[in-house]
Amino acid sequence: MKKITIVYAKIFCIIFLYAYPGKLSACDGCSCSMAGTYAGILPQFNKNFIGLRHVTNVFTSNPLPSLFESELPARTEQLNRTEIWMRYFINSRWMLVSGLPVQYTIKREGNSREMYGGIADATIQANRIWINTGDSAKRNWKNTLMTGAGLKIPLGRYNESFSPSMQTGSSTWDFILNVNHTIRYKNIGLNADINMRINTPGATYTFGDRIVSGLRMFYWQKLGKSVLLPHAGITGEFAEKDTKRGITQKFTGGNGYYFTAGAEYYFNRFTMGITTTIPLQEKINGGYTETNYRIATQLIYMF
Repeated sequence: MKKITIVYAKIFCIIFLYAYPGKLSACDGCSCSMAGTYAGILPQFNKNFIGLRHVTNVFTSNPLPSLFESELPARTEQLNRTEIWMRYFINSRWMLVSGLPVQYTIKREGNSREMYGGIADATIQANRIWINTGDSAKRNWKNTLMTGAGLKIPLGRYNESFSPSMQTGSSTWDFILNVNHTIRYKNIGLNADINMRINTPGATYTFGDRIVSGLRMFYWQKLGKSVLLPHAGITGEFAEKDTKRGITQKFTGGNGYYFTAGAEYYFNRFTMGITTTIPLQEKINGGYTETNYRIATQLIYMF
């Protein structure tokens, strides 16, 4: 138990290290998305799956400082992202995880409404499972640890005439790293993950590197032939400032801490889930952007 406590103490140290404002500075609107690298509480490690997940992210952007600041209304943006999500086991230790998303953003400013969307950047990752007793019925303590690395593939469009938050792609091949650890004693468990995206330079615009880290508590409740898994926790999101033609963009980057709560339902080969996210504390784009809420849903078929 002492070793487990030390592991999670280290995780929290990493989270707060990256939250330090001298190191990182956070998301440019909804462009802080980790592009499908979130893993969370993954279902049944002995099975492949294919599924859909959808995220709606709503936030408000206030006018940036200018001579005409008082005449400009606040802008509301809604990012909608639907992704085909797949997991395939190469063997008992290695698996591939990939995602192909479609997204569109609706921007409302005063009486005007603008929408932009299309296929977004895809992802593919190879994950190494180091410990896996998560599906063992003979153990009270269950433990799963995996690490992974992969690529974000530039399938989405990048249009310089649109703001960074309206883009469906970054036009760059980027690197993804992740760690995911789940422990459970009987019905109660903890899940922690850290996901990092290292962005390569774009032709004119380069998005700052991103980190998303979360810690969630869950309860595994068996209901006949099905299982209900409610969960709640804290997520931290951090991003460096973007650059344009080598010049740091002042009102980009930031950090935020968020409360998440939701539930997963398992029945036969299917899993359904919903998660809501609300901000606890954040400073995005120099404080000029505020997250209203996020809602994520998913449907998975395991085989």
